[in-house]
Amino acid sequence: MTYKSELAIYAQNNFDSFQQAELQKTAGEIFENAHQILAYTEMRFYFTNEHSLDESVCEFLCKSEDSILDNLYKEFLDLENSSFTWEDINHVVERYQEQHCPRKKLASFVATNDDRFRIEQLTNKTKEEIYADAYKINFYSAVSEFLTGCHSLGDDVCEYLCKDEANVLDLLYNKYIDSDYSSVNSWDDIYDFITDEYNSGEKYDVIIM
Repeated sequence: MTYKSELAIYAQNNFDSFQQAELQKTAGEIFENAHQILAYTEMRFYFTNEHSLDESVCEFLCKSEDSILDNLYKEFLDLENSSFTWEDINHVVERYQEQHCPRKKLASFVATNDDRFRIEQLTNKTKEEIYADAYKINFYSAVSEFLTGCHSLGDDVCEYLCKDEANVLDLLYNKYIDSDYSSVNSWDDIYDFITDEYNSGEKYDVIIM
């Protein structure tokens, strides 16, 4: 069974449970809950038909099992002027992933850290200082590309790195310069460096640069 098929089953189960609970309410309560009823109806239709989500997204959503519609509806409540078109549902799925998927969260934190580093380099340093920082710049560029790309780090490692939020590259660099054997010359080297740090169980020391 594909994750897309599994997700369709979870969505239908969640909808059936929601519908059963709604029909136990008074007519007035059901009337007042029209927004949620419509949301669940459209999401159930979306996930049980030929939507465009790829298998990796479906796999992530399947972790919610029979609560998938409940979880996504909370995201809808945070959006203004949203309807329940397939485009809006796709947008809500993306938001949900960014907030709850370790890989997505990590990529967002890394991008923020990399942007801040780039701005600091280009606005606060001379050409000579930037030239002298080539070693550090290469590290940030290589590791940022890796962590925002299709790497093979497990969710447990990504979650661990997310603890440092938007300082993740800074703190990895502090560990890197203390290492005698690490390299960022290839994605395999970066993978080994990060997993070694994770397996060591050591928390990064914050160094204000």
